[in-house]
Amino acid sequence: ARHQWLLVLPCDGPLVDEPLLRAMREKACEYPQRPVMVREGQHWQPLLCMIPVACAATLEAAWLTGERSPRRAMEPLQPVAVQLEADDPRLANLNTPCLLAGINENDRK
Repeated sequence: ARHQWLLVLPCDGPLVDEPLLRAMREKACEYPQRPVMVREGQHWQPLLCMIPVACAATLEAAWLTGERSPRRAMEPLQPVAVQLEADDPRLANLNTPCLLAGINENDRK
């Protein structure tokens, strides 16, 4: 791999912004051997994370044993949280064109 980390972002979260990405990167630099995962209130968001490439073997081993939960696969690696408030609007889950259009409508007002 050419880079030190794998950045994971959900395809249905278009409101993730530069300050959040910067916070994730800063935390990853602070803890270079551990995954960094967004934590919204009391809930981990495992599809918003930065994983050190050095952790690939551990994650692959979890996959090969049948683990399909990203959060559970990363637990042994002791992920570090980027803590956000519950219901942070940047984590809005926009699964339909109507939801996305609603966000775009609000931006125009």
